[in-house]
Amino acid sequence: MLKVEALTAAYDGVQVLWDVSLEVEEGGIVALIGGNGAGKSTTLKSICGLLQEKKGEISFRGESIMKAEAHHIVEQGIAYVPEGRRVFPEMSVYENLLMGGYNKRARQNIQKNIDHIFEIFPRLYERKNQMAGTLSGGERQMLAIGRGLMSEPELLLLDEPSLGIAPILVQEIFEKIKEINGQGVTILLVEQQVHKALQLASRAFVLEHGRIVISGESRELLNSEEIRNAYLGI
Repeated sequence: MLKVEALTAAYDGVQVLWDVSLEVEEGGIVALIGGNGAGKSTTLKSICGLLQEKKGEISFRGESIMKAEAHHIVEQGIAYVPEGRRVFPEMSVYENLLMGGYNKRARQNIQKNIDHIFEIFPRLYERKNQMAGTLSGGERQMLAIGRGLMSEPELLLLDEPSLGIAPILVQEIFEKIKEINGQGVTILLVEQQVHKALQLASRAFVLEHGRIVISGESRELLNSEEIRNAYLGI
C-alpha cells in the first residue's frame, strides 16, 4: 500500500533522515520504533506532505505522493494523527469531529462517520457537547484519532498515541487501535512503548539517528537480544 524509498528529509537545511526505506502492506499494522530524536515523526510528516524539504520517493497504491500537498494526500486516503493529542480546545468534541470530515472524500458521510466514531469511542459520545480542552489526556487522544478517522482513511499514521496518557487508558487506546485495524484501516504506528507496539504490529522498522538499522517480523524483533537490550530494558 505504502512504499518509501531512499527518503532523505531536512528542516531548514539540517538533514534528519538518510535513505529511509520501508513498506506497509495493506490491512496490517507496521510499527516504526526508535529513541527520541531518531526521526520517527519526521518520517510520518514526510509521508503525509507536511514536510517538503525531502528527496527520494514515496508512493501510495503505486502512485507517487512525493510532491503532493497535504490536503491532496488526505483525499487520497492517508490520515495523520500527530503526537501531543492536538485538538481544538475551545470547540466541542462534536465540532472537532466535524473538522475532520470536510475533505471531498468524506464530506457526504459526515454524520454516518461521526456515529461510527461514537461506536468505537463511547466515551466521546458521552462528552460530545463538552469542550475538548476540558477532556483528560486519554480522551483527547481518542478525539484526535476519531478526527483522523473522519476523513475515511485507508492508511492511518499514528504518532505516539500513548504519550502522556494515564496508564489506565493506555491499554484501552491500544485495544481501539487493534479494533480500527480490524475494520480495514491499515496503520503505520510510531510508539514509545516498544513492547506494546511490537505485540500489536505484524512488522516493524527500527530507526536510529535518521537511518533504518533493523527491520523484520515483530515477533522476531521481540526475541532479538539487541532490541531487548536497547528498547525493552531486558
